[in-house]
Amino acid sequence: MVACSPLAGLMLSIYIVSTLNPVNSESKCPSFSSVEDSDVYLKIEDGTKLYGSPGTQQRIPIEVHNKLEDDISLMFLFHESFPIQSLQKDIHAEMVSGISPTKLIARGNSTSLVHVNLHISHFIPDVYRGKVTLTAKLSPVNLSQADSLFTWRRSLSFYFTVLNDEFRFYDSSPPVCLKTESCELDEYELCSTEGSCDEGSRKAVRMRVIDPGAGIQSIRLIYPARTSYLIFNRFTIGTREAVELIVKENSCDLYMEDDYEESSEENQCESAASVRIEDLAGNVIACNFGDVPSRGTILYNQFVVLLATLTLRKCLILTQDYYLQ
Repeated sequence: MVACSPLAGLMLSIYIVSTLNPVNSESKCPSFSSVEDSDVYLKIEDGTKLYGSPGTQQRIPIEVHNKLEDDISLMFLFHESFPIQSLQKDIHAEMVSGISPTKLIARGNSTSLVHVNLHISHFIPDVYRGKVTLTAKLSPVNLSQADSLFTWRRSLSFYFTVLNDEFRFYDSSPPVCLKTESCELDEYELCSTEGSCDEGSRKAVRMRVIDPGAGIQSIRLIYPARTSYLIFNRFTIGTREAVELIVKENSCDLYMEDDYEESSEENQCESAASVRIEDLAGNVIACNFGDVPSRGTILYNQFVVLLATLTLRKCLILTQDYYLQ
């Protein structure tokens, strides 16, 4: 995971091409629901540090959101997956030391906090990645509960990376916008959302993003924030695999003039979206589709493209000098 590796140069090239040449085709939208559509869900706050150095103790805060009116009693379990790559012989790099608390009562319409406690042993090597899954289950309060309640669970997974230095020294490349296109919601998707069922809300924007370095940490809708909402398939925080997402639009007549200062009646009913993607190293990119009325976002992307081009050129020069020696 170095800034001028061949993989970094390749991904920079892909990013430049994808940014300058977005896909603008029409297709059916995929069907999936967002995690936050659930009445109870687990969440890691954006910007949470998911890396640490050997010989340290770490606490990862997990938010427990209960949107139900009633209180619920929960108990928490964890599972730790180990990387495929082999470490030194006889090394068992287990990092999770426990969950605190292991049980809690989540009050109705409130957010509680649970911590995943990590002990990073001094012998764990640099850039080691472990996957942790936290699962919340209903705590059996009495024997009269239905059997179906005992199978209820909510889970959240994330990668934790062991590093000898700050993440930004290992990965300086932003995530990549692989694909952006408009898509059309089917009747079920159209009428099962909070938006209306008229033709004005049938449009949606479909995007596909990836970060092969540190991995994706957060996805946030920038535009149009007041008239649309974002859903994406569940992913492990820090994943290096592609993540697909959809920006669903409400009715065209719901657009507000003050969403963006440059908004106009001509572009208010057209499919357009801007989504902010951040990786675990803090690198950020804005994936745009259509006529996004924001000079700031456009200038930001142009700056990142320029920076990526200069970095790629530097990598090529350094690589050429290395082979000429």
